[in-house]
Amino acid sequence: MKNQKPWLKTKDVELTSRLLIGTEQYNTAEMIRDVTIAAGAELMIATVNPKDRSSGVAIVDVAKSFNDAQYNIIPVSTTSFVTKPEEAINVAKQMRDLFGISFCKLDIRNDPLHRWSNNFDVIKAAEVLLNDGFDVMPMITPDPFAAKILEDMGCCALRLFAGELGTGIGLYNYT
Repeated sequence: MKNQKPWLKTKDVELTSRLLIGTEQYNTAEMIRDVTIAAGAELMIATVNPKDRSSGVAIVDVAKSFNDAQYNIIPVSTTSFVTKPEEAINVAKQMRDLFGISFCKLDIRNDPLHRWSNNFDVIKAAEVLLNDGFDVMPMITPDPFAAKILEDMGCCALRLFAGELGTGIGLYNYT
């Protein structure tokens, strides 16, 4: 990946790989490290669940595992478990305060039936986080107006839902 042109540059981050590796499905720090290295990924997603303050495999153990392997990884916090803008802001700030992570994959899903992102709430939280110095990569439903607002606000990249999360349906709204 070293010789590839970066697709994303922020004040603190330069990325060539578009692959993000989540940590919640793995049982050990070593497994997270091995999967990430094998995939050539640069971003590793970490979070704290605001409901029970859990984080799966301890983030400090994951960081040590990558340091031991001398593999550079950029941790990105995610707000995947939140349902309100205030929770998203709180989780992002906790991750920065505890682990120095200021790159945030912003995701607010308060529609339990369809598991869609709430664009209005994402915009609200993104504004606060951007003003607080975060690099914000929000996940939104496909909406050109929301996308333009977030781009104009200064989000570093956008992630678009193709279909309801976890359904495997994929893209079905081509408009």
